[in-house]
Amino acid sequence: MSLLLIIEIISVLCNILYLILLTQKNIKAWFFGIAGASLGFYLMLNATLYGQAVIHIYYVAVGIYGWWHWNKQQTEKSFTEWRFMTHVITLFIAMNISFLTAWILDNYSDASNPWTDSFLTVFGFIASLMQARKIVSSWVYWLVIDAFSAMLFLQTELYIYALLMVAYSLMCIWGFVKWRKQSLS
Repeated sequence: MSLLLIIEIISVLCNILYLILLTQKNIKAWFFGIAGASLGFYLMLNATLYGQAVIHIYYVAVGIYGWWHWNKQQTEKSFTEWRFMTHVITLFIAMNISFLTAWILDNYSDASNPWTDSFLTVFGFIASLMQARKIVSSWVYWLVIDAFSAMLFLQTELYIYALLMVAYSLMCIWGFVKWRKQSLS
């Protein structure tokens, strides 16, 4: 078994634990998220998915922020939701940034799939921050991101990561339902 495959398996296991614990609002989720993202950074860099490599560094930072924010909110009502116009403005800005970064990656790097990579990276930045802030609709953003990520990882032969994204897509539905019920109670 190659070293890259071992790293990919450990990263996937950490990320699965992260998501399971996150849906349960368990603060320990952030430890596994940080570990999985650190290993994922190395894998994405090796696969020349530069946008994904950058966002894995960001995932580590968001993991630290998420742990801090969730720890701070132990006694506060924790779920929030964005207004419709906040989503519209966010989507507009994110699409423009995504197109710009995709164009840069396409013209000035050897990125293997710059357009999809850029889209996933930009929206991953947003969804990660939303999740750290316990915004319920973050799960919807992640559902779309994870479905497209599964296709990207299949194309770049990161098969275990592709399976993880399929599992994530299903778990996003579970996470959304769970957080939504808790936010309404």
